[in-house]
Amino acid sequence: MRKRNGSVLGVICIISLVIMVCIKAEAQEILHLGASVPFSFRIGIELKKILEMNADLLNKSGGLTVGGKTYMVKYHIYDDKFDADAGRAAHERLVFEDKVKFVVGTFFSGSVLASLRITEPNKIPIFSNASSDKLLAPDIKYFVHTMPTKAPNSLSKLLTEIRPNIKTVLICVYDNEFGHTVGPYMEKAYKTYGLTTFPTIYFKQGLADFSPIATKTISLKPDHFIAAGFSTGGESIQVVKALRDAGYSGTVELAFLTQPVLDDIVAKVGKKGADGIFSLIIDPTFPGIKNKPAGAAEFRENYERYYGKWEVDGLQWMDCWYAWLAAVRKANSLDPDRVIAAIDQSVRVLSPFGVGKFFTRPDLGNNRYCDYVQPIRLGETKNGKIEFLTEKDADYWIDALEKIFGMKITK
Repeated sequence: MRKRNGSVLGVICIISLVIMVCIKAEAQEILHLGASVPFSFRIGIELKKILEMNADLLNKSGGLTVGGKTYMVKYHIYDDKFDADAGRAAHERLVFEDKVKFVVGTFFSGSVLASLRITEPNKIPIFSNASSDKLLAPDIKYFVHTMPTKAPNSLSKLLTEIRPNIKTVLICVYDNEFGHTVGPYMEKAYKTYGLTTFPTIYFKQGLADFSPIATKTISLKPDHFIAAGFSTGGESIQVVKALRDAGYSGTVELAFLTQPVLDDIVAKVGKKGADGIFSLIIDPTFPGIKNKPAGAAEFRENYERYYGKWEVDGLQWMDCWYAWLAAVRKANSLDPDRVIAAIDQSVRVLSPFGVGKFFTRPDLGNNRYCDYVQPIRLGETKNGKIEFLTEKDADYWIDALEKIFGMKITK
């Protein structure tokens, strides 16, 4: 009798072991994701770190379960050098060698535009911060914009509310795909809200001497100078110094300003010269924010646990991950067509920034939910510090965009 019980127990153990192995094998099915970012830029390195951290956290929580299967995420991230050819080569490798199902994170427009002939026919959805409106053409089926390029780079509505004394603006932006998308749009936006815009100044990215731009600014005498989308702190420091050295006393708008960069500006132009700079606050844990997003503190804790010192460069680009995750979970599928079809105004993207929303682009003939806004927070420099000024949710920006476009962008 004892021998029989032992045999039964042994069979049970073997069956249990087989079940456990099968469950483990199913749980470890791999989902390949890819991206290309410039490794020579701080924002590229920081975004890479964030994406890899989020994937690891998802895996440690049990993985991504969709359609009755559970997947472990494996990221493949390559250097596109801010170069279209390098970006295309990276995406060829992602699609044909790494067999990625989605591209989540590429943000250089040149890389994405050069890669569409690879990703589109192979039905690889791209969740990207790339700004070019060319990517939102109706014949492009698998691109999803996941950074609110239009909203934060066009603070026209908000500016008229908080600084009604500002009547004229001068926009300065890169002479590239990003700049030629954002520049005309911003001109239209500010004119919509009653401000006068001077002809936009375009310059080559990497410019070392901003004194000619400062001289031009002095001759035009705008109330407000906008350094639109400058991607490095060094450029922000240089343009503010050039403006103040030339005698410009108006307000300045920088896309993203951190306290260390402001400290360097103060060292160049003094606290008084650094006063009156407006900038988006990209740190969702910033001390002055009144309504901190629910996931902000946890995100920062995770970042510090993984990488040590808290860094904010790259945070503005990370909603691609959360938008992709929200779309896949709503579709409950990894099928590219089902994921794209699942994206509509009901999708609430929960990121450390807050709740983001998708909208359509009927102005481009595209009624697919392919563009995106998130809450933004604005700060102003006073006495050498960045002070929280105001915050607006996604609906505020959708209302503004509908007025600028002159049409409904949500149904």
